[in-house]
Amino acid sequence: RRLAALARYTEGSLPPEAAFDPIAALAAHVFQTPIALCSLVGSHSIRLIGRFGFFGTRELPNESGMCASAVLHNVPYVVEQADVDARTRAHSLVTGRENVRFYVAVPLRTPSGHNVGTLAVLDRIARIADPEAVHLLQTLATLAVDRLERRAATFVNAATG
Repeated sequence: RRLAALARYTEGSLPPEAAFDPIAALAAHVFQTPIALCSLVGSHSIRLIGRFGFFGTRELPNESGMCASAVLHNVPYVVEQADVDARTRAHSLVTGRENVRFYVAVPLRTPSGHNVGTLAVLDRIARIADPEAVHLLQTLATLAVDRLERRAATFVNAATG
């Protein structure tokens, strides 16, 4: 059901960057991290619809430990020391050139109650998550879902109009 809900937000050809890159930038600013990602999590890949400080591809493999795991939770997913945390220590963002050590994600939860993606912040140093910043990240995730809803409505209107 989650993947069926996700399909509603992946239709159309409008590039998402203009709508979601600013939300990622705000998330990075709130947490004072060098990287933030707004993602849609599919069964085989993770599409980065918004990003800040991450200059790689806009599509990542669906690899457990970070976004692919965070999307399965209805609460913030916090990893304060990714290189030793059993959930994340083998993830390519931890072992690879990004060298991620801190990760916090909140789900992008649709009005129908499905988590279709995440809004996440990442840092290259381990640290403790500030509860107030986590709350603000959840607020930004709500804004991201609102933008997803508006884009989905635009696709439906264009198809029926």
